Amino acid sequence: MDFPVKTRLAGVTFGMRQHYIIDFVRFQSDIGLQREYDNPYDENAIRVTLNFKRGGFVIIGYIPRQLAGDLAKLMDSGIELKAKFVMRIRNTKIKDSAVNILIRIDKI
Repeated sequence: MDFPVKTRLAGVTFGMRQHYIIDFVRFQSDIGLQREYDNPYDENAIRVTLNFKRGGFVIIGYIPRQLAGDLAKLMDSGIELKAKFVMRIRNTKIKDSAVNILIRIDKI
């Protein structure tokens, strides 16, 4: 796999995630990547979070399944990955936003 990797997040329309995405664009929070070992739908799940400066986080989506398997193996081996916001794509017909991020290796 070549880095950096650009991807569109999955699951961004679930619950309040659209509101969090709009707030993220407004406040430019930090993005986190966290393995979600207990995810019943995907053993390689990687959630994408907005990390608040005062502590805590909210989930805004997931790394797509096709990519999560490879990235999960890297994360599980101790390699640290960082994500950066690239673009918010707004669909005005259904009032939803998609989010693209760029993933790079931070520490090996």
